[in-house]
Amino acid sequence: MTIQRNDTPPANRPEIEDKVANYLQAEGYHVTKAAKITGQSGVAHVFDMLAEADDFLIHNKIVISFALNSGKDLLGSLIFNFSNQAYDAGINQRILVSDEEIDKKVKELARQKRVRILDIKQIESLIKTSAPKPFPVPAKEKPVIESKEQLLTSS
Repeated sequence: MTIQRNDTPPANRPEIEDKVANYLQAEGYHVTKAAKITGQSGVAHVFDMLAEADDFLIHNKIVISFALNSGKDLLGSLIFNFSNQAYDAGINQRILVSDEEIDKKVKELARQKRVRILDIKQIESLIKTSAPKPFPVPAKEKPVIESKEQLLTSS
């Protein structure tokens, strides 16, 4: 069996990680690179990136793994291990960033393991098309009311 590598030039991992981190921070997430989380089993797992956001009622956690230039034949085992580590850490939202073309078999494994696969083109388009946050509307000056008559005429 021969292992086929992707013929595209290698992705610049630090640049892609920074783009993903900046995007998530702009969306209100606190991002930790090389996050170490101890799972329910007692084993410490290190994830490439952890994004956390607190929406008052829900504490949202996403783990992200970067599988760049890893080869198509390794993606299945990467997905399997990544999913198991995230499960042990109690994190249900899992994203794998890859620069490889994904075949149907690997896509099905990712679906079963609840891992969302994003390729470099999807990351670039997500960053480009993300809507900018609206500017805060300046507060109107509060009127100064000095008498009852002024109050009645101001409404």
